[in-house]
Amino acid sequence: MQKLYEITGEYLRALNEYQCQLAESEEAFEAGEIDGEELDARYAAAADLYGEYMGAIEGDFATKAERVAMVIRNLEQEASVNAAKAVPFMDEAERYIKRRRTAERQGASLKAYLLSQLQQLDLKSVEGDELKVRRQNNGRPAVNLVCLDEVPEDYRIVQPDKVDTGKVVTHWRTAGKVEDLVPGLAIKLGQHVRIS
Repeated sequence: MQKLYEITGEYLRALNEYQCQLAESEEAFEAGEIDGEELDARYAAAADLYGEYMGAIEGDFATKAERVAMVIRNLEQEASVNAAKAVPFMDEAERYIKRRRTAERQGASLKAYLLSQLQQLDLKSVEGDELKVRRQNNGRPAVNLVCLDEVPEDYRIVQPDKVDTGKVVTHWRTAGKVEDLVPGLAIKLGQHVRIS
């Protein structure tokens, strides 16, 4: 079976081929080499071929994405089991803590990988036989400091000079979620993978 990134690559190549076929047909029409009926026929043929190919690829992608999600679930379960085992056995606690951290890091890495593949294909969700994998916006956006001197005093916390990100996010939500709403700050809403 192909790797998930290979399926993503095929998907992107098929999309590129489809777009190239449409562009070539459009150029031939504009040059007078084909008429409108021929252009429509070429569009339909390209769309049919693309649809068939994408149907095959999407099935493979859904299966593979579900398998990756199952591995993530297993790693999360292993991390919680190792956390529970660490408490009663203090002499073994360090080993269980290391195993828990390893499982957590592996799970986070696989989630980031799965998210990047979903983002490349611009897929919101993939449904498998047992699990559903969704790409979802994070609840709270990250506020990154671009230039502290430009940030208005209303959005700063007085102590060591610091930005009041809570106030920035509240203002961002009420003002229509504009990315460059506050001068000197860049607001970015991230995404994460949810497995259900």
